[in-house]
Amino acid sequence: MHDNSSNTTKKIPTFHRQNYTKLKIKGKDKWKRPKGLQSKLRKGKRGKGSMPVIGFRKPKKNRYKIRNYNIIEVSNESDLKRVNPKVDGVLIRHVGLKKYLLLVEKCKKAKIKILNKMRKLKKRG
Repeated sequence: MHDNSSNTTKKIPTFHRQNYTKLKIKGKDKWKRPKGLQSKLRKGKRGKGSMPVIGFRKPKKNRYKIRNYNIIEVSNESDLKRVNPKVDGVLIRHVGLKKYLLLVEKCKKAKIKILNKMRKLKKRG
């Protein structure tokens, strides 16, 4: 489960709620703490899944990062001036479509990594 070398991150398990395979509703796999008196997951029985505890926290040097980039929130062009393209990534937030497209072009010219690039853009016809 854990890799003890100093330059890699720990593998964090996916935490499933109790009986998540029996829940037919899509999206019901998010974590909820088991509260039943006889719950094997709450008691920590082996083979019944793992619960989130403080030991699963990431190493300090890898916290608050996405794909090993430092996160910088950007909402206008002047915010792009404080970005270092080698170590920083950009989250474009709180902007409309027109300004979003403008900021994407500016980031491409400056070779800045956009961390939330999967935004759906509707084709205007």
